Amino acid sequence: MNTPMQSNAQTLADYRSTMQEVAEAYLQRHWDEHLDEGQLFERTCQYLVANEVPLFMAQRLVYLAMSTLTPPRVTVGVDWANHGDRTAVVLIDSRDGIHHVINRRLLPERFLAHAAAQ
Repeated sequence: MNTPMQSNAQTLADYRSTMQEVAEAYLQRHWDEHLDEGQLFERTCQYLVANEVPLFMAQRLVYLAMSTLTPPRVTVGVDWANHGDRTAVVLIDSRDGIHHVINRRLLPERFLAHAAAQ
C-alpha cells in the first residue's frame, strides 16, 4: 500500500520525467537553428518556464535532456564526379543527402585545396 508521501514522490518523479521528455523533444526540433548550445539551452528553458515549469527545475531538466541527446553530426562532402563545371562545386549535406551546387568563388581556397587533396 502506498502512503501519501510515496504517492507524492512518484507523482513528482513522473512530472520531472515528462517535462524532461518535453525538453528533449523541443531540443530535437530546434537543434539545427542554433550554432551556440548556450542559446539553445536558454531558449529551451524559456519554453519550459512558459509552460509553468519553475525556472530552477527547467534549467536542471534542460541540462539533463541535453546530456542524453547526441547532437546531430553535420558534415559536408564534396561530390567532384557529379558536376563537370570548373566554376561550381557540388556539396552534399550529410543530414539529408541533398546536393547543393555552389559557385567556387564563394568557398574559401583552403576548403577547395583540402577537398581536392582527398
